[in-house]
Amino acid sequence: MSWKKIGGTLLILPCLFACKNNNPSSDNVLTIANDGLLQSITSAKQSTENVLLALQEKKADPLTAPKANVVEPKALAVDDQANDLVSRIEKIKDQLWQERNSHNVSEKILQQTAGLPDLFFSFRNTILLNNPDFINQVDSMPPLFAEHFDQRIIKGESINKLLFESISPSEAILILSRFQLNIRELALKSAVIMLQGTHRVALICTFVSPMIAQSHQVLKPNGQLTIELALGEIRYRGLQQVKMNGKELSLNETGTYKARFTAPSIAGKYKIPVVASFTDQDGKEQTIQKDITYEVMSCEVSNIKEQKE
Repeated sequence: MSWKKIGGTLLILPCLFACKNNNPSSDNVLTIANDGLLQSITSAKQSTENVLLALQEKKADPLTAPKANVVEPKALAVDDQANDLVSRIEKIKDQLWQERNSHNVSEKILQQTAGLPDLFFSFRNTILLNNPDFINQVDSMPPLFAEHFDQRIIKGESINKLLFESISPSEAILILSRFQLNIRELALKSAVIMLQGTHRVALICTFVSPMIAQSHQVLKPNGQLTIELALGEIRYRGLQQVKMNGKELSLNETGTYKARFTAPSIAGKYKIPVVASFTDQDGKEQTIQKDITYEVMSCEVSNIKEQKE
C-alpha cells in the first residue's frame, strides 16, 4: 500500500511510519492514534453543542433575537446532517472492526466507502447554503478528506483507489475516524461563524396607540364629516375591531378604518362614540373609547340676525 495516502489524510506521520516499517506494535500504534481522534471528535461535538446553546440563549435577548432566530435553525440543520454522516461512517467502522483480522478491506465495505464523496459534498453544500458568511471563507474551510485529496475526488477520482484499496481494516478505521473529525470541525466552524453574526442591534421601542382624526370641527347643516382611525405600526399590529356610532367598520385598502357621516340639519353640538379594540406594543389587547365632537352652525341664521340689527 502507499503510506503517503494515509499520511496525507491523517497528518499523523509518526504513527504511519511505524506501520510502514512493519513495526510489531503497529496495531497498538493505530489503536492509540484512533483513540486520540475519537477524543478530538467528542471534543468538537461538545464544542458545537455549546455554540448551539449560545445561539439558543441569544434568541431570548431582544438585542440579538432578530438574527439568532434566523441562523439557529440553519445551524441545527447543519449539525443534524453532521450527526447523520458521522453515524453512517460509524456503521462502516463497525463492519471494519468485524474484519480487522483481514489483510484488505472487503468489497462489501468498498461499495459503501465509494458513496462517501457524494454524502460529503452534499454536507458541504448544505453549509454553504445555510451559512452565506462561509462563502467568503471557503478557502479556510476544513478539508473533508485531506487538503490535497479534496480536489482530486471532486474531479472524479475514486476515493477507494486513492485511499481504501490495499489497506487493512484497522488502517481504514483510522482514516474514517479522521473523516469524522473533519465533519465535526466543519460543523463547529459553521456554527461559530453563525454565532459571530448575531451582533446586538439597537432596539427601538414603539408605543402603540390608535390615532383618530376628523375632517371638521364645525360643519354646515347636512355637511359631510369624515372620521379616520389607524395604528402607527399597522404593518405589525392591527386593530381588532372598530365601531363608530355603534356600527362596526371594515379595514380599507389603505390600512385604516374610515367612516363618513352626514351632519344633522339643526344647529347644535353633537358627538359620535368611537370604540376601538387593538393590540399594544406588549402584545396585550386594549380597548379605548372616545367621543368625536363637532358643531353644526347655520350661517343663514347669523345673516338674518345681522339684517335685523
